[in-house]
Amino acid sequence: DLIADVTGYYTDQPGVGSALNPVTPARFLDTRDGTGAAKQRVGPGGIVTLQVAGVKGVPASGVTAVV
Repeated sequence: DLIADVTGYYTDQPGVGSALNPVTPARFLDTRDGTGAAKQRVGPGGIVTLQVAGVKGVPASGVTAVV
């Protein structure tokens, strides 16, 4: 089973470097109940694709990483 919660994202800030932008914690992925991906176990070597940009407070562009 895979679970992914997001609590913030990083953007580049000119003259500052990366800056953390917190968001209200949100569950983006839970394969136990089908949140964000199919409701199924992920086997060894399995791949799950997850859309994060533009979802639940994370901007659609300009994001360099998520936490």
